[in-house]
Amino acid sequence: MLLKIKGMEGPVKVTMNTTALENKMSALEILRSLARDLGKSFMPYVEQVATLMATKMMHDAVASGVRKSATKMLSILIGCCDDQTKMLQLLKVFLPEFAKEILQKTERYDFMSVKWLT
Repeated sequence: MLLKIKGMEGPVKVTMNTTALENKMSALEILRSLARDLGKSFMPYVEQVATLMATKMMHDAVASGVRKSATKMLSILIGCCDDQTKMLQLLKVFLPEFAKEILQKTERYDFMSVKWLT
């Protein structure tokens, strides 16, 4: 695709690697299906998957679909935990990263214009 970009001389060719995005989305779907279908049998892998979701996938710079799928994995992974201690450990991995993501997104907005918040 050729685009004219301000400050650049002439049209610039832009390419996008959609295969990498498709692979990420497929991997997320496979992990979600495995976790949901295996339930508590998936427990040995919960910490690894949660760390991947929280540190990499929830902060994907390109695709909002990847970020949404990674965030939705939390509820499925909680269902895979076999006791409350493991659920709390999972939340300790996810929640700080989730809070960072929310703060990063809300910094762009001016909430002073919303009367009911002030």
